[in-house]
Amino acid sequence: MSTDDAELGTLMPDVRQYSYKTESEKGATKAADRVEGEAGAWPEEMPDVRVYADSSLTLPGMAEKPPGCGEWMPMEFCDSCADVKMGSTSCQTRGCPDCWYPWALNRTTGIVERLAAARDAADSGIEKRAVHCVASAPPGSITSLVDIKQGWRDAYDLAAEKGVRGGCVVFHGYRVKDEPKQTFRELKEADLVEGGIWQWIREHERDWRSLTYWSPHWHILGLATDVGPNDPDADDGWVFKRLSTLTPFKLTDKDSYEAMARVSTYLLSHLTFNPEGGSHAIRWFGELANNQFSPDELSNGRWQAIQRITREVVGGPTDPDDLVVDEDGHLVEPDDERSCDCEDCNGDLSPIWDAGGALCDPGWCDRIGREAEKRLDVAFRWAIGEIRGPPGMSHASSEDEAAELYDWLLDNHG
Repeated sequence: MSTDDAELGTLMPDVRQYSYKTESEKGATKAADRVEGEAGAWPEEMPDVRVYADSSLTLPGMAEKPPGCGEWMPMEFCDSCADVKMGSTSCQTRGCPDCWYPWALNRTTGIVERLAAARDAADSGIEKRAVHCVASAPPGSITSLVDIKQGWRDAYDLAAEKGVRGGCVVFHGYRVKDEPKQTFRELKEADLVEGGIWQWIREHERDWRSLTYWSPHWHILGLATDVGPNDPDADDGWVFKRLSTLTPFKLTDKDSYEAMARVSTYLLSHLTFNPEGGSHAIRWFGELANNQFSPDELSNGRWQAIQRITREVVGGPTDPDDLVVDEDGHLVEPDDERSCDCEDCNGDLSPIWDAGGALCDPGWCDRIGREAEKRLDVAFRWAIGEIRGPPGMSHASSEDEAAELYDWLLDNHG
């Protein structure tokens, strides 16, 4: 499994209600038209070119949901009253139709944090400037997975030649056909669709290939004081264009983080990847390559502040002025422990996996009582797979089903 795919069974809240699914598209519709229509787009029909890579590649969220994803089960317990809290699992993989967006938000967080750290570390002024560029391969030149691999290297090299000192690169294999684009514009003008064009394309998950065509290009988010001119004749047919210059960066300026997050989330919504491969979906190059730059080099708690602000912005904007800094200039992190919501209980919640140790403590078991001990024991054995429900009831796909299964397990295994 690639490093882009988190381990199956990790608990994660459903963050698809957060603003960036639509906010990222607000300013992205015109940008999408610009990217799709101008920056090195291939012809929609190329009868003399056979693309071998197309059938091997896909977009986020277009695979089948992995087994176990979305299953409800015990997730936490109170260390005071032993009450069991249910939750749903999330595979957090880019191919899953339910988890691709949380995956994208996680990757957006990583992009914004690293890019913000590099901008903060750069010399003042223009050295902090970040740009969004696109590099498009010559028509007919990218037809296989091997060609795509070489295309990454060519995109890095061309970006560096044009003045991008370093940054991240995201691969897109497809552009939207002209006819669907016109349909989208008409629907948009009539207020019949929300969001941008790729959100609309994604809603046609069974037909997305018929609405798009093969036209590989690489998006670059990186640092550059200026970007050299587009010159396909001198660049072996490659088209390289700056699409935008991002909001100037200041450590506590929320707008500069939101600008990076909008672009990142939009690009990740339709990145192209091989579901059978283990390659990274996002790659860093130049001065921001993993072996060239470490955010830990930032001093006086600045890296911690960047992480805190980024996660607040990506997960729902808040005021950076609320940050608390100690007398040494280090960020004071909030208490992340969750508390039990039972009446008159001040206990903290612990992962269900810790219940095994708690149940081995005779004093703790005496304090919570035999009934609570039995309920927690059954929940723990359910969570680790030691006991299961009957046929047709072995898995719970909702909170109500989990409660029903829990009652059955208590009656039969308590």
